[in-house]
Amino acid sequence: MTFEIQHLTAFYGKVQALHGLSLRVEPAQVHALLGRNGAGKSALLARIMGLLPAAQGRISWDGQDITHWPTPRVARAGIALVPETRDIFASLTVRENLTLAGRIGRGDWTIGRVAALFPNLSPRLATPAGMLSGGEQQMLAIGRALMTSPRLLLLDEPTEGLAAPMVATLQTALASLKAAGLAILLVEQNTRFALALADRVTLISRGATVWTGSPDDFADAQAVRARYLGA
Repeated sequence: MTFEIQHLTAFYGKVQALHGLSLRVEPAQVHALLGRNGAGKSALLARIMGLLPAAQGRISWDGQDITHWPTPRVARAGIALVPETRDIFASLTVRENLTLAGRIGRGDWTIGRVAALFPNLSPRLATPAGMLSGGEQQMLAIGRALMTSPRLLLLDEPTEGLAAPMVATLQTALASLKAAGLAILLVEQNTRFALALADRVTLISRGATVWTGSPDDFADAQAVRARYLGA
């Protein structure tokens, strides 16, 4: 199922956050969305999920126009968001968090499958989510999204605040998901992490696309990286 955004605009109140942004994500592909803080990356994910009101442009999912769909319908269609804030239920156990999310899924994912992907969670299923480490909470947030049986996973800064070993574990897990056919739109400040997974890269600034291409081409685009990422 192909996901495509065409000339999308969106507003936070009266402030325009997206300016005609376009991109495409294919099955079994990671599309990395890069840019400085405030570039509009999180706004794009919110707009996809229907959390920002529709303005101009089109969002299509497997050829179907979903631009004006409400958030629950987007989720039921197989698109899941893991927000930067994770938003897990701290007072519920790991198992309870996963069980709740599984109620809107098709049954493709089970708690056992999530625990196999993230072995750190296996002995913690009865632990309140608020007592997990930051890395374990991120694993739970991703696992909870997977329990909805998505075909497209939206990840907002998944490595934020994580130690290097947890980043490596996360990279391995996402590579496994991609190999299994999941499409992933990855918003990330850790450029090295993003490029290690990405099949396609889009760089945005002030809500507009300023560069798109392959990871190899991006690695060679020194002037572009210096101008828009300071790297």
